Amino acid sequence: MDQTISKNAVLNIDQAIMRIVAWIKRNGWAGWDPYDVKGLSFFRKIDALPNNLLGKLIKRILAITVDFNPLFFRKLFKVKPQINAKALGLFLSSYCNMYLATKDQQFLQKALEIASWLEQNRVTGLRGWGWGYSFDWQSVILIPEGTPSSIASVTVGEGFYLLYKCTGDSKYLTICKKICDFFVNELNLTYNHDQVICYSYTPLDDYQVHNTNLFIGEFLTRIGKELGDNCLIEQGLRCGGFALKEQQTEGFLPYWGLAQTEKYSNGKIHTDHYHSGFEIRALYGIWKNTGDARFQIAYNKYLVWYSQNLFENQIIPRFTSRSMYPIDIHACSEAILCRSVLLPDHPEQRKYLDKTVEWVIENMEDKEGEYLYLIKKLPLIGRYKIKIPMIRWGEAWMFRALSEMYRQINV
Repeated sequence: MDQTISKNAVLNIDQAIMRIVAWIKRNGWAGWDPYDVKGLSFFRKIDALPNNLLGKLIKRILAITVDFNPLFFRKLFKVKPQINAKALGLFLSSYCNMYLATKDQQFLQKALEIASWLEQNRVTGLRGWGWGYSFDWQSVILIPEGTPSSIASVTVGEGFYLLYKCTGDSKYLTICKKICDFFVNELNLTYNHDQVICYSYTPLDDYQVHNTNLFIGEFLTRIGKELGDNCLIEQGLRCGGFALKEQQTEGFLPYWGLAQTEKYSNGKIHTDHYHSGFEIRALYGIWKNTGDARFQIAYNKYLVWYSQNLFENQIIPRFTSRSMYPIDIHACSEAILCRSVLLPDHPEQRKYLDKTVEWVIENMEDKEGEYLYLIKKLPLIGRYKIKIPMIRWGEAWMFRALSEMYRQINV
């Protein structure tokens, strides 16, 4: 164990992980999601209201009302807890991390159970393997329940890759190759110029979304390296090239590709904590997979901006560079995960990482192993907590983040 991490910090992480593991055992794999209500037709109609003063007021009032009564609205509209493939992908990676760190067979057994479910519940009829969400997702267009998603599939793919590392069973590497086939054969090329490409979010859209395209690129280079497949590596580098082309002078990446900022973001460049963490991790991964120094320069530049703009005192995750609130459990988990992934090359992050973990556990863990969804702040009302465990958004990402840190400091 790395002695630069205090014994108390290790103990805190260990105990927090065991509380999440116990919570999953009590709760099961099904749970709530921020988008399970938002995908209902009633909420989609409200969201489609004009962005005039009245429309904005109605949307604002409904959002605040749902925040204050998250369980009531789910019961009112008969929304049931569901199993989310992306959450299971995160759980799969987490149990694999714990097995790699401890060699405890109970963790491997849980990972194998989840892998079996994912194998049996993929989207069929594809040229490759993919997974989607268990609810309608209202993006710019409606993405129907069960539509294979690049972000869900790459998250599942990471889990299968780690399971391959745990077991040495080539079956799981073959599944990873089939996920790559889904990306290459089923997603739309929304940008393809001068050896630079961008893949769509799903087979239904034309989106240019940097974090998703970078995750695809990182996964293609990782599996390509493992298989000795230069075609996959080159395709992954082309994905990464789209980010290099659009990285801003300050270091960050916009959420939407610049050509779609006007169309989908009213001309405003959007950044937030968790998407920034995703992008840094993906740029870092492409560099580690390929040795291409362009990506080392890019992630380091982005990391400086991220550290200076998306934390309070380098400890508390800010939602955006302009606003502390809402304090989002997804941002909190990504703050832990991003810095944990970078530890091998950035040991200076350890002191901040330790303090962030302590802050998140103290302020965001509501019950044993159960994390708040958000802490919001409104004029006159002040701070208020949204106490509902979001199994994908909070529980799974926190397990993924803490297990990554635990593995990094124990292996």
